[in-house]
Amino acid sequence: MREHLASAEESLAGIRAGNLSAWRALYEQHLPLVYRVGRRMGVPESEIGDLCQEVFLRVYRGLGTFRGEAQFTTWLYSIVLREVARAGRARAVRQALLGLLGRQPPPAGPDPIARAEASWQVEGVLGRMKPKQREVFVLFDLEELTLPEIAATLGCPLETVRSRLRIARAQFARLRQQALRPGAEGPR
Repeated sequence: MREHLASAEESLAGIRAGNLSAWRALYEQHLPLVYRVGRRMGVPESEIGDLCQEVFLRVYRGLGTFRGEAQFTTWLYSIVLREVARAGRARAVRQALLGLLGRQPPPAGPDPIARAEASWQVEGVLGRMKPKQREVFVLFDLEELTLPEIAATLGCPLETVRSRLRIARAQFARLRQQALRPGAEGPR
């Protein structure tokens, strides 16, 4: 982890000095995180590339205001979560407009991640969780952030994070049990 932090700090210093290879190193190092969190937060495979591009555009534009008081990854997680929310709102508007126009959205292409049964079940359960609980669950149980890191990322008190995590785990367990019942529907 320390090597990871030093690498991010070195990349940030290089980027501020105008080194394009430092930007590429930062991008390549953190792209898997952005992709993974975006997918786990419910961004469709067909939109994940756009999400990653928007996140890194915001990172690039915001580097001048990043003071380093928090870890770079904490700042990055908060950007990813804001972009996921923005993308969800944009998707809802597009679908509403298509509905008003009497058109159906184009069918989604094949999703290589959802091919595995376990992944399909987890995605289905995560997709049915309430957004605030899903955020905390993904960041703690899947991304393995600490509770203080999650509190800093979400900008909420530590006790709120603990409460949301407790509720999220119960919600995940209940939804997973429902999904495992014979005749249960898949993800909606």
